[in-house]
Amino acid sequence: MKEDQNRPELDIIQTDKPGPRKAAVSTNAHTHAARNSRPPTAPDASVSRSDRPAGNPDAMRPRTRRPANTPDATGTRTRRPTNSPDATDPHSEMPSINPDAMDPRSGKSVDLPDFMGARSEIPGTTDLLNDRPVTDSDNRPTHDDVSPDSPVPRKKKPATQKRPASDEARKKQGSAKNGTRKNSSSKNKNRASTSGTRKKPGATSHSKKSPVRRKKKNAGRRLRTSHFHIAIIALIILVGVVAAIKLIIWNKGVASDYDPNDTSTEFDTEPEDFLIPPDSQTLALQKDDGITSVLLLGNDALASARGESDNIGVYLEEIIGGKVYNASLSNTYLSVKNAVYDESYQNDVFSLYWITYCMANGDFTLLEDNARSWQGDADVGEVVSMLKDLDMEAIDVITILYDYHDYEDNRLLAGPYDETMAASCCGCLLQSIRLIQQTWPHIRVIVSSPYFVYAEDEHGEPQPASILNQGQGTLADYMVAYKSISVSSHAAFIDNYFGTITEDNYKDYLEKDQKQLNKQGRRAIAERIASFIGG
Repeated sequence: MKEDQNRPELDIIQTDKPGPRKAAVSTNAHTHAARNSRPPTAPDASVSRSDRPAGNPDAMRPRTRRPANTPDATGTRTRRPTNSPDATDPHSEMPSINPDAMDPRSGKSVDLPDFMGARSEIPGTTDLLNDRPVTDSDNRPTHDDVSPDSPVPRKKKPATQKRPASDEARKKQGSAKNGTRKNSSSKNKNRASTSGTRKKPGATSHSKKSPVRRKKKNAGRRLRTSHFHIAIIALIILVGVVAAIKLIIWNKGVASDYDPNDTSTEFDTEPEDFLIPPDSQTLALQKDDGITSVLLLGNDALASARGESDNIGVYLEEIIGGKVYNASLSNTYLSVKNAVYDESYQNDVFSLYWITYCMANGDFTLLEDNARSWQGDADVGEVVSMLKDLDMEAIDVITILYDYHDYEDNRLLAGPYDETMAASCCGCLLQSIRLIQQTWPHIRVIVSSPYFVYAEDEHGEPQPASILNQGQGTLADYMVAYKSISVSSHAAFIDNYFGTITEDNYKDYLEKDQKQLNKQGRRAIAERIASFIGG
């Protein structure tokens, strides 16, 4: 009794949180003394909740026994204390004991009377002490309220917790519950001791979650990033310095010999030569007599000074040491004026095409008939007779050289849509080369272009052929067209316009009329032909 009298009063603490209400130790001495001075009285079963004296919180509320899950007349039900010593006595009203209430001084549990009283079962009512609405969960029957005849609700089996495998694991689990965490180094030590391996002295172990390891890793990343930025900046600076140096050097420039006040008409030119060395098949077909035989076909440039020592044929024989047959005729053209032979115009018979045609067919009747009456060249009969008696199997090279006559006579250079047009310079040249190559495949064909001359314009004034257009272009246009035909026909081409007698040196190689070759001019042409023959 003394121990109960000295026991401090425990009051119910009302909280808003769900869960069991806990008891706290009251320090109110007056309440403690008054409660201990009143002996407990037996409850009267006839006293109802409404008959309880008002203002007396210490008066015990009577509780009645009723069948489980059956509401009474007033709509309320009573609940028997769960900690009653006699569970079979329906009228026992022992105070319920809250197992969570502990005496802070003695550490023992404290018996707390149930001051809550009966709760209203009507939904929407308010608990008097907790000041909260009664919910449907309060109306659920407890284990003590269920009668033996009613079915017992099935309880949910609590989840079982696995027992730790060892004491060490149990310690780890307890430390985790208490909110403590072991250091990663101690975990590594325990792991090493469990596995039985011995760590080397001075070796430190860091787990993946070690803050020291993370700091070192982050520091290494920052260091690498900073090094990368430094390298990029250094590269940009280096490129800028190099660009600045090059710009300064470029702005200074170099010394130039160009004089803007110079009025010289001299220009650096390169000849448009096209050299084709003889292949093995062509050489095998040639007659091996030890003599290089050359046939010359052309007009005034080759026919001038015939029979004299300064003729191109004579110069060429001396240079190559072979035999040269000069079949050129003065006042003739490379092209024909009429695509179909016309007897009224005999000059077409002695053009390049008709001469090669008669030679390829071996019929010289057309040439012989017109040679009797043609007055263009006094040596025409001698030339026709030479061609008729010439052994073409012994000829190694045929050189074609027609000068400015087609340009001056405004002969058609090429057809508008067909360069093989017969009544044009390109057409006649192409057909003649094909006839020679098809008839005598062992003969090399060399085409020599016109050289630079002066020509009269419409007023009779001499003009350089490089700028005077007679209707088909300048003399340079004829040279380019002849080269195109030669290359396409696989024939060698000599550029006399830019490589032998040019606009810069024509005074040294032409007569006073600025058209006919002089002795030096004929020598220069012969040397150029010999360089292509290879003598």
